[in-house]
Amino acid sequence: MNERVQEVLDNSSVYQALTSGYISVEDLLASLPFQPVTDITIVAYRFACTYTDPNFHYSDGKHILSSLDDPVYRAVYFLSGGRPETPLTETTAEGIMPLLVGTLLMPALVKLQTDKVFSAKMNVICGVRPVFAPLEALVPLILLSRSNVFVKILKESTLSHYFEFLISCDYLDLIANIPSMESGNKLRMLHSRCQYLIENATSYWNNVAKKLYEKAIQEMIDEHQIKNPPIPLIKAFSQIFPHIFPAQIEKFSNLATKVYFLPSSLRLYVLGFPFSYFEPTLETISQALLCLSELGLEKYAEKLEKFQENQAKSISSPFCSESLIGNGESVIGDSVFSYSPFDRVEFRNGNHTYYFIRNEFMTMLKTKKNHWTGEKLPKALRLDITLRFDLGDELKLPPSEPIRHLLEKVEMEDLQIPSREDACTCSQDMLQQMVNETLPYFSLDD
Repeated sequence: MNERVQEVLDNSSVYQALTSGYISVEDLLASLPFQPVTDITIVAYRFACTYTDPNFHYSDGKHILSSLDDPVYRAVYFLSGGRPETPLTETTAEGIMPLLVGTLLMPALVKLQTDKVFSAKMNVICGVRPVFAPLEALVPLILLSRSNVFVKILKESTLSHYFEFLISCDYLDLIANIPSMESGNKLRMLHSRCQYLIENATSYWNNVAKKLYEKAIQEMIDEHQIKNPPIPLIKAFSQIFPHIFPAQIEKFSNLATKVYFLPSSLRLYVLGFPFSYFEPTLETISQALLCLSELGLEKYAEKLEKFQENQAKSISSPFCSESLIGNGESVIGDSVFSYSPFDRVEFRNGNHTYYFIRNEFMTMLKTKKNHWTGEKLPKALRLDITLRFDLGDELKLPPSEPIRHLLEKVEMEDLQIPSREDACTCSQDMLQQMVNETLPYFSLDD
């Protein structure tokens, strides 16, 4: 008996094991005749029929149905596209009519026609609309395409309650298709399943499941599905997935934890990282969150503002004797250094450096002028502003505000994240005009 196949049938997802190459269809089929007929083995055979053509499932010259004599397997074969005229053996002596798979199908076909419970169960397992089930009995069949599914007939006499689906694989499709489930409960389900696989299907976990779970949890973080998770649960996850959850997460304040579970670009934005040209490591992000936890919101924002202002004052040129800040405030009176670096572009004019904030970009693109001096802006700067403006919308960043205001909204869970459809991007014509003016040899259509 193949140990990997047995491990998968006992604990894991047949679909994921097949698609990842952890087990082969040939090994799975070879093991089925020696397994008791259960919902697990029925669904496993269905996945084998989905993964490879059931008409070519031969082993030692004989079709697998020669060894799978239960009508349930033969019903799955037929409903998965198996043909009655398929020979039972790969080769036949010359002049002798080969026996056909169809000779084995009659009991299964009769049962499909006469047994409503059996018919409904087989049709659901094979991803076909149940013949006898009313609309309210239909279930999200997407779960079947990815998971081991146990189908339990609850009440044979009640058409409105045909099936109960218990997912015995990764829970990944289950939680993906229950968007209303509270994120803490999703994480508890995932952690419980991870622990089970680690203890009971170690090889499958190391070779298949660990990567799938890591990807699923990372997507939950990136899509902002995890909010205010229980810290002990996150601490437990950090032991399993150290590349996702920082080891210091138990030291984070409530605000820092909320920031950590923002979408990745938004997280860097509210922490004040210049992420348009700098990709911080998880360790660097953790240090920033620890700093936020230790200093608190106000002092953290002050620290960033002071650092950015000192950095601006240190800008120098080998051809100028001094460097002056042309404007220290935005048009609405906030310090330009209180904003996240992504919200700020700079323009050096002689000894003076002028700073512009993202919420000023649209007006600047329309006037094409520096509103502090009235001078015309260079074309290259206007292109930079246009691209930065659109990138902010592409990353679904909120309207620009000082970092302390952004953090206050995160703390109050009032930070509005615009959808891509709602974003107010610069027009394609404006962007094309900027490009054509600045780089005549470059076209967006290339």
